[in-house]
Order: sequence, then C-alpha cells, then structure tokens
Amino acid sequence: MLTEKIIMDEQEVSDNHYQFYGVPVVCTRTFKDTFGEEYALVAFAARQMIAEKYPEKNWDYLQTFSYKGIKFWCIADAKQREHQKEEHITFLLPTDY
Repeated sequence: MLTEKIIMDEQEVSDNHYQFYGVPVVCTRTFKDTFGEEYALVAFAARQMIAEKYPEKNWDYLQTFSYKGIKFWCIADAKQREHQKEEHITFLLPTDY
C-alpha cells in the first residue's frame, strides 16, 4: 500500500494514441532506488491512473506524475494499432532522460 497519493499532471497533447497496456513495463534503476520497496506499486498505480483519467485512450507518449514530492515520468515506446520490435513503457525520473 502506498503511503501517499500519486499526483498525475495533465498530458500536453491529447490526440495521440500511444499504448500503455499489453506491453512490458520497465523501471530505471534510479526510479527503483528512489522509490525503494514501493517502486512497483508506484508504477502500477500510475499506469492505472492513465486509463482512468483518459478513458478515450487518446494517450500522449509522455505522462508525468509526482509521488512524495518527487517528479517521475512514464514514456510509451509503442503506438496503438502499430506493432514494433521491443515495445514497452518506461518509468523514470527526469534526470534519467
């Protein structure tokens, strides 16, 4: 269980269609180290928030959040209805980029 609430920012572009489900989830070492034992719960909860906030699936490739005052991102490398090699989403800190 998370100890604080995750805050999700508004996406900058609302007419893209990137894929956040049905693809592997990757977390950077910095993301894991920063959130410690909670890192998987943070990633899972943040990904759920994307679907809840944007039910029309008009997802931009970049989603931004904060947890415990720490900014983090989720970047999709997969587009809906387009299949590519090594599709995934990545949870990272801005310093990882």
